[in-house]
Amino acid sequence: MNKRFYEIDGFLAFAKYMGASEISFDEIRENINKSELSILGCVQFTQYIFKNILANKNEVDLIDLNIFHSNGKIKSLKEINSESLLLDESFISLLISTRCKK
Repeated sequence: MNKRFYEIDGFLAFAKYMGASEISFDEIRENINKSELSILGCVQFTQYIFKNILANKNEVDLIDLNIFHSNGKIKSLKEINSESLLLDESFISLLISTRCKK
C-alpha cells in the first residue's frame, strides 16, 4: 500500500473499520528472513531496530535477521561474521544519511 494513504486524515480509522489490523514487530521479525527487502528496506528496518535498542524499548536479537547488505546480497550478522565479510559501503552510506522516521 502506498504510504501516502496513511497521511489522509481518518484513513487508519477507516482501514480498521474495514477489518484491517496492525502487525506487531514480533510478527515482522518472524517473517523478515522470508522477504526480499530492497537495500533501502534493509536500511529502514536496521535503523528502526537500532533506534529501539538505543531507546531501551526492545531487546532485539538481530544476529539472525537478514537485514544487512554485504557483497551485494542480504545477509545476517551471523553470516557476515562467520564468512569474515564486510558491510557494503552503499548500505553504510544509506544507513548514515537516511533519516529514521518515528
